[in-house]
Amino acid sequence: MAIVLETLDAEGTLLLRTPLVSGVTLVQAQPGLTYRVVNDFGGRVAPSALVRRLDDDLRIEDLPGERNLALQGFFSRCTPEATCTLALENIGGTAAETVTPATPPVTALADGGLLMYSAGAPAASVAAAAESGFALKPVAGVAGGLAIVAGAGGGGGGGGSADVTPRQRRRSPATRSRGWLCRPSPVPPSRARR
Repeated sequence: MAIVLETLDAEGTLLLRTPLVSGVTLVQAQPGLTYRVVNDFGGRVAPSALVRRLDDDLRIEDLPGERNLALQGFFSRCTPEATCTLALENIGGTAAETVTPATPPVTALADGGLLMYSAGAPAASVAAAAESGFALKPVAGVAGGLAIVAGAGGGGGGGGSADVTPRQRRRSPATRSRGWLCRPSPVPPSRARR
């Protein structure tokens, strides 16, 4: 699948289509333009991508085919008055979601960059951020990943009796009777509860 960066003017007219190559494609950001990443048919590229600020550049990473994009000078050439815009619709966002120089970052990253957007955060993270007054864009790798790991790793505790129901017990010759599980008991299989 070909991945293309489309450059649009303020009226939405397509000015340029730049194919993204394997590795990093460098594009000089220009004020007044909107950038969007699309597949060769003009549609969704990926269900999610990582959008981050590193110095004055806006980087879009984790695109299919080991492709990355750097919009150089996105935060220095473009200002809130003469803005640049990255549309997020085809990289995990909705049609209304964008990144501009005025967009607040989601969080600081260990490499000194700022996370601007990453699709897939759970609704609880979004609600908690909204209550705090911070404009959060979904953060899959940070909050979503931790929530999934925490939820998947749990389960077992709680105490209770040692009695195990037949559905929880593994099949073994000692507990198998006519293809269904039962508790070892003196009750004949024909009278046991199913």
